[in-house]
Amino acid sequence: MAGINLKKNILMGGSFRAIIMIFSFFCSLITARYLGVELKGEYSYLVTVGGFLWMILDLGVYRSYPYLIRKYPDKIYNLFKWATLTFILEAIILSALGISLLKVWSKILDYNFKPEYMLLFIGYITLSKYFMQMQSIYLGMNKILIQSLGDILNSGLCLLFFLLAFIFIKNGDRLSVIFIATLMAVGIAIIYFLINSKPRTLPKGLNFKFITSAYSYGIRVFLSSIIIMLLIRVDIVLIKRMLGFREVGIYSIAAHIVDMLQVASNLVGGYLFVKLSDTEDDFTKWQLMKKIMMLFGAFLTVANLAFVFLGKLLLRILYGIDFVPAYGVYLWLIPASYGLSFGSFFNNYLNSKGFPPITILIPAISLG
Repeated sequence: MAGINLKKNILMGGSFRAIIMIFSFFCSLITARYLGVELKGEYSYLVTVGGFLWMILDLGVYRSYPYLIRKYPDKIYNLFKWATLTFILEAIILSALGISLLKVWSKILDYNFKPEYMLLFIGYITLSKYFMQMQSIYLGMNKILIQSLGDILNSGLCLLFFLLAFIFIKNGDRLSVIFIATLMAVGIAIIYFLINSKPRTLPKGLNFKFITSAYSYGIRVFLSSIIIMLLIRVDIVLIKRMLGFREVGIYSIAAHIVDMLQVASNLVGGYLFVKLSDTEDDFTKWQLMKKIMMLFGAFLTVANLAFVFLGKLLLRILYGIDFVPAYGVYLWLIPASYGLSFGSFFNNYLNSKGFPPITILIPAISLG
């Protein structure tokens, strides 16, 4: 398999990511204006819980795909088939369980689900998982252009559909409208990934021994990832339980800004992970990781200072007076933007060494 040009990948992926971050910002802005503080809080809560659930379903497998593809390039299409098969099965089984046990899930997840909300919620979980697996496969194949175009297609369509809803759909269930728009966008992006897979020959069956090995690697990444997810997202759940959806809506705006910085670090960290997986010398790995961390630290400092000076004004102009309290929340989250980004880089560095157990221990200590 061809070698990795890290600078080219970061430049290409970073250019697309800059566009995606702009799309993401306007998506957040439009949904805040369209839904209002209360419904924005409900949307953020459901997306957060959905994120937990699809990560649990995945068991970290999507994070192991780039490593496995670099090591076993002849088995790529086993991963394509497995991702598609599990998506279909999970969509059917979860839909049946969700509707038949609607009151039980409403109590467990602390949300009053209607049948249509439950189906949309399950659609979000299963499609998000499938989308992330497709992205990881193309990352491992070093097809950064296709991976980036799929990502920008998802974000761009979300923005388009949200804008159309904002302009034309004034009445009705606005939360359902936003969820339907989200699912349509990610579904189209997945179709794009599948069209571009173009396998020369699909395996007649599945190599279950290889799939099992993917889970053996993935479970280590899963444990560290779910701990990190708790670090950055359990606050949404706690705020909802202690205060309410209005406060979640305000907090979600500040958290979204941190998310945009975290997405940038995850992008660079993902490319770094693939490059480090191809690098045998430990000293070279460490020097490369250290250089990337220093450059990204400078970027974070500039971004955070810009928000400190301009954030309150921008929140008032763009989101409205109801969301201005998000400024104070973000100031408390600035240290998290550094910790999460540097932690992401270091975790990718350790994972490139074969997913050692310490990748679980470090996030667990942080959570404690």
